[in-house]
Amino acid sequence: MKLKNFTFVLAVAMIVGLAVYGIYWNVQAHKPVKTDDTAYSRAFNELLENLEDAENYLLKAMASGSSENASMMLDEVWRCASLAESHLEVLPVDQSVMAKVSKYIVQLADVSKAFNEKSVYRDELTEEETELLGKMYGYAQDINGAFQYMASALGSGNCNWSDIEKYSGAITDNEELAEGYEFLGSFSEPVEDYPTLIYDGPFSEHMQQVSPKGITGEDVTKEQGVERLAAYLQGYDILSCQLAYENNNSNIRTYSYVVTLKNNTVGEKELVAYADITVKGGLLSSFIMYREVGEENLTAEQAVEQGATYLAAVGFEDMKPSYYNVQGGIVTANYCYEKDNVLYYPDMIKVSIALDTGEVMGVEAGRYILNHCPRDLPAPAISAEEARKLLSSRLALESERLAVIPNDFGGEYFVYEFSASLDGRQCLVYIDCENGREREILILQENEYGILVK
Repeated sequence: MKLKNFTFVLAVAMIVGLAVYGIYWNVQAHKPVKTDDTAYSRAFNELLENLEDAENYLLKAMASGSSENASMMLDEVWRCASLAESHLEVLPVDQSVMAKVSKYIVQLADVSKAFNEKSVYRDELTEEETELLGKMYGYAQDINGAFQYMASALGSGNCNWSDIEKYSGAITDNEELAEGYEFLGSFSEPVEDYPTLIYDGPFSEHMQQVSPKGITGEDVTKEQGVERLAAYLQGYDILSCQLAYENNNSNIRTYSYVVTLKNNTVGEKELVAYADITVKGGLLSSFIMYREVGEENLTAEQAVEQGATYLAAVGFEDMKPSYYNVQGGIVTANYCYEKDNVLYYPDMIKVSIALDTGEVMGVEAGRYILNHCPRDLPAPAISAEEARKLLSSRLALESERLAVIPNDFGGEYFVYEFSASLDGRQCLVYIDCENGREREILILQENEYGILVK
C-alpha cells in the first residue's frame, strides 16, 4: 500500500514537474517574440517621426528665401531621411513591398545633401532643382500617408509584426492576403510612377549607369581573355584557367576566371586564384590569390616599390604609391596616376604584395578603369599662395601639391592638397583651385600596420 501511495505521489510530482517545465519553456519561447515586437514597434515609431520631420523640413526649405536657412533645413531633411532608412531596414517587411519606398528615402537624403552643399555656398538652386524638391515633397506626403495607414492597422489589433513578417512577401501573389493586408499594398501607390531622378548625388540614376572611361579597344573573346590574363600573372605558371561566368550586370563587363597556378616559391605545389578581365579592351580588373605567407624578407617600403614595378611592367604606367596597410604578412598599397606633377586620386589601383617573396597576390583596378582618361585641366584660378591663406591658422603647413579628387556626384575637383599637422596629428586639406572652397579634410593615421586615411 505504501508502495502504491509512493508511486501515485511520484506520478503526480512528475506530472506537476512536466507542467511547470512546459510552462517555463513556453514562456521562454515567447520572450523573443515579445522582444522583437517591442523592437519593431520602437523602430516603426521612430520611422514615422523621422519621415514626418523630413516632410516638414522639406517644406520649410522650399519656403525659405534665405540660402543660409534653406541649407539648415536641407541638412535636417538629410539627417531625418537617413535615420528613417535605418529604421525601415529593421522592420520585418518583405523587400518586394518596400523596395521603391526605400529607394525614395535614400534618394531624398541624397538630394537634400547635394542641394545643401549648393546652399552652403549661397548658390541658387536652378529651376529644375527647385521643381525636383517639389516632387520629392509630394512623394513624402503620399508615403507618410501610407505609413499612417499601416500604423492604424497595427493599432487596431487586426495584425501584428509576426503576421507581417510571415505574409508580407506573399501579398502580390495571393488575393486573399492582399485584401487582408491592404495597408501593405498601399505602399505601391505613391511610388508607382516614381520617376528616374537625375541630380548631382551618388544615388542618382545616372551614377548607377556610369560608363568606364579607362577602357579602349575592341571586345575580346573569352579565349583572348585567357591570353591577356597570362600577361598580367607575371612570375606564375598557369596550369589551368576556366571561365567561371561572364559578368554583364555591372558598369564594367568582365570575364571571371578560376586559375590554377604552379607555385614556384613557397608552400603548396598548386595555388588557386580568381581573376576578372574586362570584355572591352582585355584589361585586368581584379586578381586575388590565396596562400600561406612565409617568413618576411621585405620591408613594407620595399614591397610597395615591388608593387609599383609590377604595375609598370603590365602596362599601368605613371602610378605613384600613396598609402598602405600591412596585415598577415601582406602589404596592400594604393597607387594613383600622376601626370605633370598632378596626382589623380580617382585613377587608383590597389595592389597586395607578399612580404616573403615580393609576389603580387592581389590587384583591384576597378576605380582606375572607371575613371582613367585624358584630362584637360585649366590653369588654377587662384594661386597656391592665395589658397594657403584660406587654411586654418591652427595648422602647421608641411607641403603642398596639385591633385584631382573625386566628389560624391560622379565628378572631380581640381585642388591644392596641403599636408599639415594639428595637435600632433597629420591631415590633408583640399582647397578648390577654381573658387577657393575647402572641399575635403582627411586625417592620416600611422600605426604598426601602415598609414590609413579617414
